[in-house]
Amino acid sequence: MGTFAEVHLGLSKSEAVENARIFLERERAVKGAGCPLTEDFFAVLKLLAVNDVRGAAQKLYASNPLAAVTARLAPEFFVETQVFNRKAARVSLRALERFLADRFSSLVKPDVKTGRYKAAVIGSGPAGLMAAAFLVRQGIAVTVFESAPFLGGSLRCYIPEFRLPAVVLDQLLARLSADGVEFRTNVLFPRALSAEDLFEEGGFSAVLLTAGAGVAEMLGLADENAAGVMAAAEMLSLTRAMHAGQEPYTTPGFLGNRVVVVGHNEMAFDAARTAIRQGRQVTIVVAGAESDIKVPADMVREAAEEGLKFKTFAAPVSLSLDSSGCVKGLVCRHLDYRIDGAGRLTVVEEADAEFVLEAETVLVARGMKANTLFVSEIPGLDLNLDGSVWVKPDSSYTSARKIFAAGHLVRPGASLLDVLLDARRAASEVAAYLKG
Repeated sequence: MGTFAEVHLGLSKSEAVENARIFLERERAVKGAGCPLTEDFFAVLKLLAVNDVRGAAQKLYASNPLAAVTARLAPEFFVETQVFNRKAARVSLRALERFLADRFSSLVKPDVKTGRYKAAVIGSGPAGLMAAAFLVRQGIAVTVFESAPFLGGSLRCYIPEFRLPAVVLDQLLARLSADGVEFRTNVLFPRALSAEDLFEEGGFSAVLLTAGAGVAEMLGLADENAAGVMAAAEMLSLTRAMHAGQEPYTTPGFLGNRVVVVGHNEMAFDAARTAIRQGRQVTIVVAGAESDIKVPADMVREAAEEGLKFKTFAAPVSLSLDSSGCVKGLVCRHLDYRIDGAGRLTVVEEADAEFVLEAETVLVARGMKANTLFVSEIPGLDLNLDGSVWVKPDSSYTSARKIFAAGHLVRPGASLLDVLLDARRAASEVAAYLKG
């Protein structure tokens, strides 16, 4: 508490090698789904188990160049297999993945030879980085364009330092640069640089849209624009800027002493734990029981250990403001279980059962909508009714010629792994289009 240092320290080399050996002993008894991004994790483990750290890291990097990210942010895999080491601790394959991924920066520079085709990737978030990594491997000259003055997109803005340190992201970007990916910041597409500019003047043959982590969904309550009400995404972004010493936020003064977080997704927990680290008293509102929280159990446990309070079976109904128009509390209604006509157990609101959670700051983490304002001006690009970019089913092909799309622009709210899988597929489709 009080520090933004990474919570999990990682494994030593001896621990990683030993854990790999122990897990391999259970290989035939493994249950559950593996990591969809890694083709053969057991082949990686076999190299690690014989102390070939470099070989294991190279094999992992070949299938998942963003393993340093997924090892920290993605769910554990083969979760049905409970393997324990000699210290009675569960062997985590994500921890082994992280051990190897943190050594990617020391890999030798690959002999990448780009051909005559050039592809532009718009956005340097997870989808953009994944697509760029696989495009350059297929001989495509890749330039990633980012509107912000820094690279990383949502990974830089919305993931707290204690889960994904800036130094880890910087090492990943350096690795991709060494692989041949070119990065350009402070480029506002398509206002300052249009698709036609890229095609006609830049010499690019295809554009892949990956920018747009999303626009925060708010509660839809009256007085939602009052001082003290903020999207959790905005709070996380401001805190990352503050932590990096960027102006104008040099102190955590935009948070009140008492903070209420609405939502129980990962962003809600990230915001809550960030506020706790700034010395705030934080309560998270859950529309149901703690068992209804849809985040990994270790995240819930760690948050509770850090001091997060839970208000379960509560639904926000209005905001309480003081005489100056600033928020002073969140009015909630009690929820309870009921059996409906079909015999199903459902959560319902209790009539006339309201209470107030006192707070100077209310953070909203209800989800994200596609942020396609920046691409709506592209001629011939069709959008869906929800504002997301239309693509052909199970592909990255848009309605506009030479333009592809992947990530949250196409699937708002998709998981990190789904975004990365879509980006990898998009890279293959762009490369096939250019070479075909």
